Amino acid sequence: MNKNISHYDETIYNEPYIVKDGCLYEQVPAKDQLVDVKLADFVPILKAEITHDDGIEQKKLFRVAATYKTGIVLPEQTVSADEMQTMRWLLQRWGQYGAVVPKQNVLSKICHAIMLTKQEVRNETVYAQTGWRKINGEWVFLMPRANSEYTVELQGKLNSYSFTQPCDKENLFYLTAMLDSSFAPQSVLLPLLSVAFLSPLNHFLKIAGYEPKFVTALIGKTGSRKSTLAALFLSFFGRFTASDLPMSFHDTANSILSNVYYLKDVLTSIDDFHPSGMFHEHEMRSIAQNISRYYGDRIGRARLNTKAELQTSRPPTGNAIITAEYAPEISMSGTARYFIIELCENDVKLFELSEYQRLAEQNVLSGMMMRYVDWLKRVYLTDEAEFVKVLSEMFLRYRSEFLSKLTSIKIKFHNRTPDMLAHLKIGFAFLLVFMQTHEQITER
Repeated sequence: MNKNISHYDETIYNEPYIVKDGCLYEQVPAKDQLVDVKLADFVPILKAEITHDDGIEQKKLFRVAATYKTGIVLPEQTVSADEMQTMRWLLQRWGQYGAVVPKQNVLSKICHAIMLTKQEVRNETVYAQTGWRKINGEWVFLMPRANSEYTVELQGKLNSYSFTQPCDKENLFYLTAMLDSSFAPQSVLLPLLSVAFLSPLNHFLKIAGYEPKFVTALIGKTGSRKSTLAALFLSFFGRFTASDLPMSFHDTANSILSNVYYLKDVLTSIDDFHPSGMFHEHEMRSIAQNISRYYGDRIGRARLNTKAELQTSRPPTGNAIITAEYAPEISMSGTARYFIIELCENDVKLFELSEYQRLAEQNVLSGMMMRYVDWLKRVYLTDEAEFVKVLSEMFLRYRSEFLSKLTSIKIKFHNRTPDMLAHLKIGFAFLLVFMQTHEQITER
């Protein structure tokens, strides 16, 4: 070994890497001694190994920090496993400070040095999908939330989804008031409440074999406040306004399908179906048809990766509301997948609505949903199999009831209609039991 031992720092890497004069070196055997071979003018270390879990795939990411030889601290970088293999990100992320010595295999050696960091490396998991997940034997409802032991990260406009803290019991009064035409007719409010509180049941209904397979369509003329209503009900799962709904019919079908997969067991919205011109009409109808297929059949598009290998399908995993000026004119089977709620021009009472918008802004509505999912976990998820059985029996019973009622009044209906009504009644039934157990309504 070289005599200049005072210049070495051997506490950062395992052999054969060392730090000398603020630079990264490799100690290479040469005859009877070790020769110090310079690799880079910076010292990179591994801070964290991150598992990115989207519910289907788990990918590794690495958090890398570095200090340049002059003492400049370089910005930490999160790097994929593929990027770590090539190390071409050094110049792209750190510019001139990321330059390395032009020698053979130097990039792979720098990667190796990072992996041989001596200090303790954090192991983290970042979840990219919301909803129920069994982690270490315990059911957890994943949502972006500050100070949670589980990290959930959603991209783009999906980052408006979040939980803060459960609401106070007294605030459930506002939920009770919604049952009684508080700011819109019951024909509008009750189905919207039903689909919102049905959403956290999706995972277990899927296990039972009775996953909801429909889209709620809120239909009304311009100015009827349909987007405002959609935003309010989405605010049970975050904080939304009419101007920042997660998706719209101006997005591509592929981007919509990609987004809805990550929104498991929650409610989302695709806003603003109002074709203007022949091209827009064809494009939006195509998207409306695709949405009905995505949710109506719970399928995703088959895709190939860069190696021409078939990727796992990513179907919708939550529930959705679309807003439209009129019902999309698509195929009969496509239309049958929509549960249509008509909103008239003066249905929404703006003064009463503003009170609920204030509650949404203060995270009270999302606090209600937090309290609801905590209640589901406490009351039902101690015995998952029994819960699935209960949901299965409820669906079959309600579907049979609606089938009999619709048949008795002798109207034509699609065979999907009793299923949709049964699912909405399940969501409403659980909402009522939740409110009754929290002493907001009587059993009667």
